[in-house]
Amino acid sequence: MFFALVLGGGCGGNGGGGSTDSGPTSDGGPTSDGGPTSDGTMLEPDAAGIMCAAANPEFPTFERDCTAAGDCEIAFHQYNCCGSRRAFGINKREHSRFATAEATCVSQYPGCGCAALPTIAQDGKSGDESTIMVTCTSVNTCSTFIP
Repeated sequence: MFFALVLGGGCGGNGGGGSTDSGPTSDGGPTSDGGPTSDGTMLEPDAAGIMCAAANPEFPTFERDCTAAGDCEIAFHQYNCCGSRRAFGINKREHSRFATAEATCVSQYPGCGCAALPTIAQDGKSGDESTIMVTCTSVNTCSTFIP
C-alpha cells in the first residue's frame, strides 16, 4: 500500500488544517519537473523529484501496509516554511527512504520567521508530537492518532 502526502505550500497557510489522510493514492513516483514559485523564481527538482517549497509541491509516497502496530512508525513531515509538521504512519521498512526525502524537503524551505503550528496526526487531531501514537488499523494500514 502507498499513500500520498498532501502538502500545503507557502508560509501563510496552515497546511490543510485538520483534514485527515485518505490513504492509498499513488504508485510513489515523483512527477515534478520544476517550475516557478509564488514569487516567480524557478526551483529545479532534486534527483528524486522532491519540491516541497514550490507552488505545486511534490513529495514521494511511502508504504503503509502492516499486520501489527510493530510494523509501523511515525514519520514527521514538514509542510511549510514555519516548520509545521504532519505525523504519518509508515511501514518501518520505509524509514531510510523517508528520512532521506524529508531531509531534502526541509532543506528547501527558507526560514520565514513564523511560529510552527501544532503537529497534525492522521486522525485530524493536533498537539504535541510526544502525544502522537501509531497503530495498524483494521484495514492493515499504518496510521497516526492522538488519544
